[in-house]
Amino acid sequence: YQSPRSMTLSRIYQRVLNDDLNSFVYDASLAGCNYRISCAPSGYKLSVSGYSEKIPFLLDTLTTRMLTLIQELREGKERHPALYDKFERAKEGLLRETKNYRLDVPYEVANYNSRLVMEENVWYLDDYVDLMEREYAE
Repeated sequence: YQSPRSMTLSRIYQRVLNDDLNSFVYDASLAGCNYRISCAPSGYKLSVSGYSEKIPFLLDTLTTRMLTLIQELREGKERHPALYDKFERAKEGLLRETKNYRLDVPYEVANYNSRLVMEENVWYLDDYVDLMEREYAE
């Protein structure tokens, strides 16, 4: 990730997207088609799976919704109040999880601490917490 801000925004967007997609892909999940969207340092990873001829349609639905969701977020909370509520819930959940990370199981905390020592471009949890509390406090 380029900065704590880019990672934070990516993770919030991923949460909003997954929440939003539930209504779009519910029928596909009943048919045995699944998807997974995750953040990666250079973008997002999108995978689809299942045994159906509808997989290309699912992939098209996912990618289309990813793009329209970005546009709707840019249009603001006045035009899309429900989407803004999802954004706020995602932000608050991410902030809570980030603050509580140090209380996680010891091997996870040790893994995080070892990454801080070994990786070049890494930021501390406090950087993410400060960013979310300061920049998104509005």
